[in-house]
Amino acid sequence: MKHLLSFFIASLFLVACSTSESSQSSKAMKRAEMAAKISEGVQSRHFSVDIDKVYPIGKGIIHPSTLYSVSVKDDKINSYLPYFGRAYNVPYGGGKGLNFVGKVMRYQETIGKKGEHIVVMDVESEEDIHQYSFIIFNNGTVTLDVMSRERNPISFSGKINFDEDK
Repeated sequence: MKHLLSFFIASLFLVACSTSESSQSSKAMKRAEMAAKISEGVQSRHFSVDIDKVYPIGKGIIHPSTLYSVSVKDDKINSYLPYFGRAYNVPYGGGKGLNFVGKVMRYQETIGKKGEHIVVMDVESEEDIHQYSFIIFNNGTVTLDVMSRERNPISFSGKINFDEDK
């Protein structure tokens, strides 16, 4: 009886180990696929970011109830972002803020120390010139800092998306 019990426990242990190894290799494959997609999207200048958190200066984290996003396609950016902060020289009523379709004047991509993609773009809208700085991590999370000439800086975080519809 003791031998049967020890055999049963050893069998369970082996099954658990093999399941753990296959799930780890599956996770590694998913990470590698995501890293390849990110690299391809950044180099081809075709990606979008769905925003889930906003970090205005001097305020707490804001979790927007509406879907905000930024999409980049070739030399065009479609920015649909909320703005909370101080504006200096803007049109009456606040203007369009960070809601615009604009031209990417400069696009620079570098790779960080941990393999993250750092993309810095100078973007021109009807009202201002902005610098969009993306840090895209290999797991698909993104931080975005937006600096404008006529507004205080603001930061966002979200997930990268490769849908063709956006």
